[in-house]
Amino acid sequence: MRPMRNVSFAVLALLLGFPLAGQAAEMQMLPAHEQAGVASCPASADWFKPNAPEANFVLPDVNCAFHQWAVQEFLYLVQTENGLARFLNMASPHALFLYQGDGPAPYPGSSLTQFKLGAGMARLQAGNGQSNDAGRVVFLPRTLKTPNSTFDANTQAGSNAVLVDQQKQVVYYTSQINRAYYDFIRNNKYYNKIPYASMPAATAFDLGSVEVKSSWRVAVKDGVEYMNKTTRADYYTVEGDVCKDKDCKSLVPATMALVGLHVVGRVKDHPEMVWATFEHHANAPDCISTPFPSGGLSFYTPGQNCGKKPFWDGCNQIRKDDWTTPSQICRVHPDGEPATAENIANITSIKISYDKLVPSTSVWKNYSYASAVWTTPLTDPPTTLISLSDANIKGSKKASNTSMESFTQEKNCLHCHTYQPTQISGNCFPAGNKNIYLSHLVGLICDQKPQPKK
Repeated sequence: MRPMRNVSFAVLALLLGFPLAGQAAEMQMLPAHEQAGVASCPASADWFKPNAPEANFVLPDVNCAFHQWAVQEFLYLVQTENGLARFLNMASPHALFLYQGDGPAPYPGSSLTQFKLGAGMARLQAGNGQSNDAGRVVFLPRTLKTPNSTFDANTQAGSNAVLVDQQKQVVYYTSQINRAYYDFIRNNKYYNKIPYASMPAATAFDLGSVEVKSSWRVAVKDGVEYMNKTTRADYYTVEGDVCKDKDCKSLVPATMALVGLHVVGRVKDHPEMVWATFEHHANAPDCISTPFPSGGLSFYTPGQNCGKKPFWDGCNQIRKDDWTTPSQICRVHPDGEPATAENIANITSIKISYDKLVPSTSVWKNYSYASAVWTTPLTDPPTTLISLSDANIKGSKKASNTSMESFTQEKNCLHCHTYQPTQISGNCFPAGNKNIYLSHLVGLICDQKPQPKK
């Protein structure tokens, strides 16, 4: 078991905006996979300072710059704002993509949850939503690739499988978008299918657009504790509401613990966006290290034999409708390899630097950068479709997150987030391929008819 590295940077211990971990018990850490010959790709101490600025969206075309962008943007997004991590203050895609003819309010949109509870989780017309309590996050199920689908979910994209933790609780997912993303869609009226369909194929999101997807374990639900207070102290947690049961006809209060985060950003010359992923140290072991003896991992039972590569038949198996059997997950490709030696060395370098700089009192010491993927640059603004051939995909070609791509780790984000409409909507958009389809949130445009009012 890899011990937690000691942090000697006491001057950063009172990092403004970072939640404190409290008196946390010793973490159950992932097995080590350190690389020899570490390159010089450090995190900067400036990123950990109070109110550190957002990352620059204009990058040099060198491998290290993309990893540095990913870590700096992550640190910016997890700073506290209005009592929550900054990314949770960003807009819900459901405030942007309403029913046809419903124009969204200015960023961040309506404070109402646009859902009708029950079968299908149908979204309502603007003004007919269910009001949220201030400071609470609503986590709802998702039905993929169907009318009235939502992007708050307990099923994973790609596999449509349910991830169940060792406490027999399903993992939930939610997404947020920043002002640049929101205003691009709203100002161009691309929330409506008619102008969206007429958009030129090469159109890309505006520079600085950011999309975040996060994964969450249930810590406490409806008064039942699934994580004790000592364990909860090692996680970033929020108060929210989740479905009472699989039918989701009502919501119950819950404390949710963050286990994974995708940070996706539109940088100059990269309409495909940079896709970076972070996860909690105690999610799952590397497959090659199983059977792994230690407990305390969210998605792995101690001693589970995951088998042998490349199949790892004892782990990462899809259970689409099983909400109660704990999933057995292992990490197939640490650092998202296979990739270049430079890429792996840079990831290792920035991880080591991060571990040294993050305050020992910060809950974010328990989260690690995993990897990122992007492509060769295009002229900006682009005049062609994104090139997604294997030769053009850069960074970690098998970048994945054990809490988000648990069952599809042989792919990376750009295998699914492409310019092809069939990835998000079937035949909903007959106008052909478009760069903008890389964000699956735009599939919400496919909803055409409002559901009856509650």
